[in-house]
Amino acid sequence: MEGITITVDTSGLRAKRDRVMSRILQNLPVAIQTGGDIVANAAKGHAPVKSGTLRDSIQTREIKVDGLTASGKVGPSDDVPYAKIQDKGGFVPADAEYIEPVKKKALAFGGKVYKRVKRHFIPAHPYMDPAVEETREIAKQAMKGTVLAGIK
Repeated sequence: MEGITITVDTSGLRAKRDRVMSRILQNLPVAIQTGGDIVANAAKGHAPVKSGTLRDSIQTREIKVDGLTASGKVGPSDDVPYAKIQDKGGFVPADAEYIEPVKKKALAFGGKVYKRVKRHFIPAHPYMDPAVEETREIAKQAMKGTVLAGIK
């Protein structure tokens, strides 16, 4: 009995796979930006607002692609030093018992003048964790949609 030989040419499949992977990798930064912006916009809605500086500094940044992995940071700018204390709570200043004037001889608050004031605790006004929790699935779906749209 003679055997049957079946030959399948997969060279075309490899080329298609490589094109699809290339498109996915090209779309990863856009997908990260898309998902990050969803979280950032939600965080802006939760952020405490006095001057708007904290809220306005929240954005997606530092998007990186390393091989098949993509990442980005979502949150307030490093230029807003009180951002973490507003989000998590804490003592101000964290490293001293008293706040003392740096450029002047005294501190003025509410019409009164002080040589120094005792540090105080600022309660948390969470904005990042609630934003992540409420947008987790929406952001995932948006990122997936962005990547898949680039394949077509």
